[in-house]
Amino acid sequence: MSRRSRNTPYLRARYAVEHAALRCAAAIVPALPFHALQALAPLLGCLAHRIDRRGRSTSAENLRAAFGESLSLAARRRVARAAYTSLSRTMLELFWNRRLSAENHERYIRWNILHPASYEAAKSQGAIWITPHYGNFEWLAFMAAYRGHQFPIIAENFKNPALTPIFRNLRERSGHSVIAQEQALSRLLRHLRRGGHAALLTDLTVKPDKAAAVIDCFGLRTCVTRLHALLAFRLGAPIIPALSIPEAGGRYEFRVWPALQPSEFPDENAMTQACWNVFEPVIREQPEFWIWMYKHWRHLPQGTRSSRYPAYANSSRPFDRLDASTPSETPSAKPTDSKTPFQPPGAASSPAAAHSEHPNPQPEAGPQPEAGGADPSSASSIP
Repeated sequence: MSRRSRNTPYLRARYAVEHAALRCAAAIVPALPFHALQALAPLLGCLAHRIDRRGRSTSAENLRAAFGESLSLAARRRVARAAYTSLSRTMLELFWNRRLSAENHERYIRWNILHPASYEAAKSQGAIWITPHYGNFEWLAFMAAYRGHQFPIIAENFKNPALTPIFRNLRERSGHSVIAQEQALSRLLRHLRRGGHAALLTDLTVKPDKAAAVIDCFGLRTCVTRLHALLAFRLGAPIIPALSIPEAGGRYEFRVWPALQPSEFPDENAMTQACWNVFEPVIREQPEFWIWMYKHWRHLPQGTRSSRYPAYANSSRPFDRLDASTPSETPSAKPTDSKTPFQPPGAASSPAAAHSEHPNPQPEAGPQPEAGGADPSSASSIP
């Protein structure tokens, strides 16, 4: 967007309304009881789903491409609405951060460390934590600080510059530091070399360049960041995959998988694929907590039937060149650590209640980050 177009009366008015709305949210939401957020999130999610026509269409295409006929049209619609509810809840709880502390945070979450010995070894060495935009990804990073993991958080500036300091203050409350993308690589390298930790979001589409890898995602080829794998290979640092998974009763399970070591993989691309393979079974089983309104498959591989991919996917020569240099490895569709089969939202009293035995949105008119258009965040940063 050009500088001139940002100064239109419409955008000035829109930015002013967005800023006022978020200032009000920052003042009002922390005063609400926690259970009120769970009641409010479905209302906001339903409203966002109804308003965001573009995101609603993208969700429908994504779910069709990912699940095909295994998920009925009605089930896809329920998953899409639930995804907006999940993102709305995440944003509400981000503004509720002021009520959290090292003393009370475990009322709302529980850590499920699947391999404690691997975790302790990585913790003492310093590690790269990764997660997709799933469940409350904001709280997963925020509350890791209460376990002694202070992260440098890579953050984009919003198109509306008045919003950037609001979100920066929310994310730094537990001890993290927010850094600009322009400073990201050098700051991350210095921090990791000192034995520190870093956290990255790794599930969004990026340009097919040297920092990207083409992976299999729900049986479809897509282009994601491989920054986490590049850092791991350069520094010999382990990668710790983690997810925030909503549970019945409003709590979250923070599931932490065994650390992945760069020595276990032939190259960065293979490690990037292995990282995604950890997450996909959980997303397949409980898809309603992923951001389906985001365009996850922007590139149509050469020689592929267009009907297999979402309608928004387009051919790209740079993507095809990158894809040709990357072996295809379709991940297993079966969960490896799950106890309950997927039930579409609505099959139980709430999306969380449908998985009560498990052990372990951004509307088009809303604020958008500077880079990546309508993306909630860049592939390796938080908006």
